[in-house]
Amino acid sequence: MKIPFILSLIVISFGIALYLLVFNKKKNVKLNIFWAVVICIIAITILAYPLMEYANPYTRAFSAFIYATKCIGMGQNLDVLSKISLTTPLGYLYFILINFLFLALPALTLSFVVTFIEKMVAYIKFKISKNKKIVVFSELNDKSLTIAKNMNKKC
Repeated sequence: MKIPFILSLIVISFGIALYLLVFNKKKNVKLNIFWAVVICIIAITILAYPLMEYANPYTRAFSAFIYATKCIGMGQNLDVLSKISLTTPLGYLYFILINFLFLALPALTLSFVVTFIEKMVAYIKFKISKNKKIVVFSELNDKSLTIAKNMNKKC
């Protein structure tokens, strides 16, 4: 259990570093949430691998991956978690980390879906209103607010 715990922490650290170095600069919320979901699935797969009861390592890895993807809809079987030994501090940390990821993954997936739907609704509203004069601002800051106020005064 020590190796999967360390590997999952490395994956999570890599995901955070990737976000800070690459994705933080791009301001694409949908892509950021998507990669957070992918990192969570990989970390849960690594953590669930030793808990699976299959002898074949490929079957065990595939079963751990399926278990991780079921976490998206909160459909995973929590009986697997009873195999975690809570007699050591590492066991408690393992249990806390996997449960945190179980809670974070559905929340991240839901926020990804909401962001996707929000952008799609805005796009549909934009396409429907053909006869109206529409001004789109890419970001809301002091300059864009000043321009919008001046445009309202002119109209």
